[in-house]
Parts: sequence; structure tokens; C-alpha cells
Amino acid sequence: MSLSDLHNHILTPFIEHTIQHLASVGYNATASEGFEQQVDNFSCKGYALVSNTTGVIEGRLLVHHYPETAAPLANKLLNKSGDEGEALDDDAINALSEFCLEAIKPAIAQLEQSDLEIHFSPTYFIADTKQLGGILDGVKLMLTIPIEVQGLGRFYFNYLLNKEINA
Repeated sequence: MSLSDLHNHILTPFIEHTIQHLASVGYNATASEGFEQQVDNFSCKGYALVSNTTGVIEGRLLVHHYPETAAPLANKLLNKSGDEGEALDDDAINALSEFCLEAIKPAIAQLEQSDLEIHFSPTYFIADTKQLGGILDGVKLMLTIPIEVQGLGRFYFNYLLNKEINA
């Protein structure tokens, strides 16, 4: 099922700012069509920057990187070599977290100033898959937009909604 106009209105600023931010470090990226995903089909692995949302829409926004994309991106940000899928050290986790935050900050500001009445909590970074599992508590609907990054792979924007939006 494709996303509604409201879903796209919320997620588009995140996608656009992230693609621009990736370009600023030399990556070409495109977004695939977003879709609704069953919560049972969600694979919790890797790393994620998370912001809880309140107001009209209760849920969590995730910038979700699997290890095979997180490590090469972090290594590029740190100007070091490394293997795909390697565990991230503290410097790499900090670099990835900061990169994700800088990519989505403009979108959060844009949406908080809109008339949608969505509020975002301060972000936090999940670097342990054990922490990522509990993030699905209370989730009724998941919106997913894959981001394809040339020379890197794919990562995802996931919007985990605590209730369905009638849009």
C-alpha cells in the first residue's frame, strides 16, 4: 500500500534534507517509494537515530542503518578505511549519530513550524540492537521509505505510529 498525502507531507522534508546532506559528503542518493510495513515484518538490527513524536501524531521517527551501510558511512565521515559490516567503535557511533542528526534537524524545525501540530522529542541514538527491539512497543502502523545511496547501499526512514492516521 502506498503512503497517503499526509504521510508524504510529513516524511518528505526528512528525505529531502537527508539526500542533500549525503550529497554534501559526496554520496548520490535517491528515495524509493514509501510503503506501509507490517510491524511483525520489521527487522531490528543495526543503528538508529530516534525522535519520539507527540501531538496529533504519536510515534517514533527512525533513521535506521544496517551494519553494512553504517560502517562504510561512518568510516567515510572519519576519513578512515574499514570493512563493511564491522562493529562501530565510539568514534564511528558518534560520527554516524551526528551525521543523522544534522541531516534531519532542518526537517524537524520545518515540521514543528507547520500547522500539523507534531512535536519532536530530542533525538537519541541506539547503537545496541537490544535497545532497538523495545522501540516497537505500542506500534500499530509502520511507514518505511528506503534511501538508496550509490556506492554505499540502502538505509531506511521508518515512522512507527502508535495509531493509524486517517488521512
